Amino acid sequence: MSALLPNDPWQRKEQIAQLTGQYFDVLIIGGGAIGTGVFLDALSRGLKVAIVDKQDFTAGSSSHSSKMLEGGMQYYQQTLKKRDRYKTRLIRQALAERKSLLAMAPHLTEAVSIVRPIKGLTRITSHRRRLRRYEAIAKKQKQSLGASKLVGRKTLKALCPSLNMKSVFSGVTYVDGVFNDARYGLAMVRTGIEMGGSALNYCQVDGLIREAQQIIGVSCTDTQTGKSMEIMAKSVLNCAGAWTDELRKLADPQAKPILSYQLDTHIVLKENLLPDGRGVLLTNKEDGSVNFMLPWLGQTLITGVHSDATSAQTPSVSKHDVDRLLKAANRHLAEPLTADDVAAAWVGLRPVIEDPLAVDPEAVQRNYVVINDEGLITIAGGDWIRWRRMAEDGLDRLINDYGLDAKMSGIDYITLAGARGDLKDASNAMAKLPDDIKQHLWQNYGDRVPLVLECGTSERLIEGAPYIDAELSYILTYEGAQTAEDVLARRWRIAMINDAFAERLKPFVDAAIEQHQAKLQVQAEAEAKAKAEAELEAERLNNQADE
Repeated sequence: MSALLPNDPWQRKEQIAQLTGQYFDVLIIGGGAIGTGVFLDALSRGLKVAIVDKQDFTAGSSSHSSKMLEGGMQYYQQTLKKRDRYKTRLIRQALAERKSLLAMAPHLTEAVSIVRPIKGLTRITSHRRRLRRYEAIAKKQKQSLGASKLVGRKTLKALCPSLNMKSVFSGVTYVDGVFNDARYGLAMVRTGIEMGGSALNYCQVDGLIREAQQIIGVSCTDTQTGKSMEIMAKSVLNCAGAWTDELRKLADPQAKPILSYQLDTHIVLKENLLPDGRGVLLTNKEDGSVNFMLPWLGQTLITGVHSDATSAQTPSVSKHDVDRLLKAANRHLAEPLTADDVAAAWVGLRPVIEDPLAVDPEAVQRNYVVINDEGLITIAGGDWIRWRRMAEDGLDRLINDYGLDAKMSGIDYITLAGARGDLKDASNAMAKLPDDIKQHLWQNYGDRVPLVLECGTSERLIEGAPYIDAELSYILTYEGAQTAEDVLARRWRIAMINDAFAERLKPFVDAAIEQHQAKLQVQAEAEAKAKAEAELEAERLNNQADE
């Protein structure tokens, strides 16, 4: 199985040929944060690995997160009420994982200063003391992103002019991580392909193939063409997120569901309320909930209210939940926000282990489960900040259960596509471009910018937005996009930032996809013709030899 070079196209036809023509050590079902993490970790151990997803990669909850790489701050807040060694351990783990994730893809991540407004003079000292204790944990592990600071009313007003300053005396700041979740996952898949892995989105698993009670592969359907195929592997790993229980039923029809579901609603505002580039932590005394206003891709993101869901099907955004989120934010703003101030809203469906102890006695120590259902290894629960640890535990279990010959994990030494080349070349390639296009290209492609610009022109597709002609060809050729939603929602994120801009860009994306598919069809016909001619020539030569 040959690894792609950075300038090699990600061709669906070639990936299908690899998936159906080889016997893999590990087949991963599910291309979200956990599945793509297992993909990288398994490849780093020298295993032959494939990954499939019935949607686009990261199309589920992994692209609908809060966009935070949180270093355990919420766990720390919980330890203030009650000392908890387990939560302290989770804080240390989150700090270590945050540092690693930031380092793996600097262009897709950012350290952001977050301020907590303080009401009441007596609370200033206590809040500052609490943050210093948190920092002490981070500094002891050499994982601090920056010291906390006390900021006055004037600074607080400057970083968020819309804040209601009534009764606010000052604020304290700390530093945490923010990232582009969908692009992070896509970079993980592209990196895995460049390490020799095989990957296919829009591949629906229909059934498990068994031999002598051992799972040896899957039967599946390419939903882009409707064609059926089989993928054979020594072991199969279930990382299907919200569809985990559905897949477990294929292995064991009697398997009891282990998941419940929670909806997380987030909104992006038309106006940037954070001109200073710092976030704001918003607390609600009534129910103890916490929301964040965060700078994200040049916009202001407000996260996130929670509600229960009854199934694995992601619903549309609820007006009720958007109103709840606006109400939570308005408690802290001088001018109340209304639905007219919202540029985009989305809801993420988050699978939660309903009764972890009933599934896995060790789950209480780690917030996720690793189980074996009649030969199908399942990893469920967790979140972005835990994917490395979950991948390690899941693979250790799989390697042990199946007796695979694997090296030690090399995940600590991997950097993602976009963070593996010459940054100076990227900077030079963008030198003459407008600042907003420069920033957009760097935040999405990192050191792959020169290759992006080779794919077309730097002409804007629409006025007022940084999206350029060259990107469309690059995304369709090198990033595995199949539909307009793949481009608008996950490669560009514009569908999650500005609905109006997404609608204006969609015709350009549709036209590019049609042109790209036509180009691939011409190439396929030319290859088929050349193959037929070669076969005829070989037959002619054989006949001559017989004569």
